[in-house]
Amino acid sequence: MAKQAKKFRRQLHELELAVGRPVIVRPDGEGEAEVSPLFVVIFGRQPGATNVTALGVGTLALSTLVLAELDAVAALKAGAIPTNVGIAWVSGSTPHAEARTVSNFGPRETSDDSGLDMWAIELATASKAPRPGGIPPGSVPANGFCIFFPWLTMCQQH
Repeated sequence: MAKQAKKFRRQLHELELAVGRPVIVRPDGEGEAEVSPLFVVIFGRQPGATNVTALGVGTLALSTLVLAELDAVAALKAGAIPTNVGIAWVSGSTPHAEARTVSNFGPRETSDDSGLDMWAIELATASKAPRPGGIPPGSVPANGFCIFFPWLTMCQQH
């Protein structure tokens, strides 16, 4: 058990370094229903590199889909290959962290170069992080994303 706690602290520290700010644990007594913002960091290999480094941050759009933000987009445009995504959040006073393997990634598909400014990263397994906001319960979230990213696995299943 102590080994898992040490591993968690190391992963959390790596996420804090990549995000550039600490993941704050709320004091005891605050409601478990309160959930902090998610910290999503994209890890991968820069062109020609053998070591995995933080490429940048992203936003968890669906439980299996991360949209890369500007720093990560720049790395991906330059040829970096994402390998995994780290996600951390705090629920009440309990910190959570998970790592997910990347199964697929790519820019938005358009006939012009504007697609290169929007990249999606598909996770091999769904995140257990709190449900991303903006998607009403019962909706089919694949529809909108399939217009921009038809290569997503969820888009191939229909």
